[in-house]
Amino acid sequence: MKHQSGFILVVFVGLLMAGATALWLVQVTAAYHEHERALAHLQQQLHTARVQLFWQAIEKEPADTWLNWQTHPDRLTWLESLKQQGLQAKIEVHPLRLVVELHSDKRAHMLSNRLVKSVAQGSELHLNVPEQQPQDTQAQSIQRIADTPQVMATDLRGAWGLISNAQQVSGKGLVAQTVQSELLHAKQSQSDSANIQQVTSHSLNTAIKVVAQGIDSQQLLVSQTSFDEATMAQLQAQNMVVQKAHVPLMQINTGVVAHTKAKKMNVLGVLSLTGQEQLGITQFQESLSTLEQAIYYCLHESKWCLAPIKPTLHRVDCQNCQSQQYAEYFLSVLEYEVSNCRHGCGIRLQVPNNIEAHCPKASIPAGGSGKLRCEVSGNLIDASEYSFVVQAQLYSMKNPSVYLQQAKAVQWQLLATECEAKDVSVTILERWPPATYTLTLPTFPGGETYAWYGNIEYPCNNTANNQLMFCDMAAFCSRYGAWQDIQASCICRDW
Repeated sequence: MKHQSGFILVVFVGLLMAGATALWLVQVTAAYHEHERALAHLQQQLHTARVQLFWQAIEKEPADTWLNWQTHPDRLTWLESLKQQGLQAKIEVHPLRLVVELHSDKRAHMLSNRLVKSVAQGSELHLNVPEQQPQDTQAQSIQRIADTPQVMATDLRGAWGLISNAQQVSGKGLVAQTVQSELLHAKQSQSDSANIQQVTSHSLNTAIKVVAQGIDSQQLLVSQTSFDEATMAQLQAQNMVVQKAHVPLMQINTGVVAHTKAKKMNVLGVLSLTGQEQLGITQFQESLSTLEQAIYYCLHESKWCLAPIKPTLHRVDCQNCQSQQYAEYFLSVLEYEVSNCRHGCGIRLQVPNNIEAHCPKASIPAGGSGKLRCEVSGNLIDASEYSFVVQAQLYSMKNPSVYLQQAKAVQWQLLATECEAKDVSVTILERWPPATYTLTLPTFPGGETYAWYGNIEYPCNNTANNQLMFCDMAAFCSRYGAWQDIQASCICRDW
């Protein structure tokens, strides 16, 4: 009885362990599938982001520099939207690529194997953007798997779907990052253009007819290829590796292959291969080094590739901006002390039409600092005082529309010389016998008119008693201190 109880206990414990193990396996499997789904979702996000960057690069204006395009607010907004989706990314140019921080070396390595033209560097994944532009920019969709031929008027993108076992694939442009299959079987494949980053298949065969205007592929890997007939206007591949190729009839108008390798290749007709010398690695490296030096010089030494900035104004000195003088010609000198002339500094003045402006020193070279010197002048003829404002614009020599404005008030006053006292002799009217009398013009400010009249006690009729004589006098004292237009008179009156 005890032995039976022990056996039952052992069986019960075994069942518990088996159940726990099964539950653990279920959890591990679920976690694995969840990890794969998350990785697939991340892969889709990366692919979509690269395609978006590709279309943004196509829309870049030819006159726009890559630096301005890279730092444009549209690109910054787009990177911020990726960040909100969980992708911490940045854009690099030459070559154009999207660099994403994945915070995991293993994850970056796994995704680099899944995404074509991608390189893992530590926890960063570098996604190169293809330079070719698509033949057609209309976005339409077709069925991935179908028994009847599917025709489209746009690029055919592999994305997450499979293209397999179709009777006919026909389209203006066939563009896919990766076409991979154990068996790619089609009765007929026809396309004006096929642009494929990588085609990998263990068996590509039994194609009755393959017609293509252009096949452009970065890498073509086929274990076995068998065609009854292949006609292509252009075959272009960076690397074509074929284990075995047997083609009864193959006609290629233009074939451009950077590297061709085959263990066995049977051609029944005449095979003619021609080529031309291309740019060598050394020459390419020298050109790249020269370009890199030019970019470094433009960014860090001359800084001409950087954005223009406003100069910094430290002080303004103005000689004779508040001037009082006797001469009619006025001259004021203004000096502007500036710095921060990244691309050089210049100056331009705005003054009234009757004022002349001239700048003997109107610029400062790039990277320098110093003083800009200008002069304003004018003549005061019809006015004794004149006030105006000098508007100075200190601008960047790279872009004159980037400037700093400063206003300076100028006041000129024309002074006049005083007239000295002067005696004026007049003949007394209504007096007998005739006689003269001397009136005196006093010291008087220049530029003004003097006037006086009054009664003076004087013996008008040759008597011992004084009588009243009326006199008046007027004159103008010029700005140069000279009496002008003197008028004076005296008359005896019978009171």
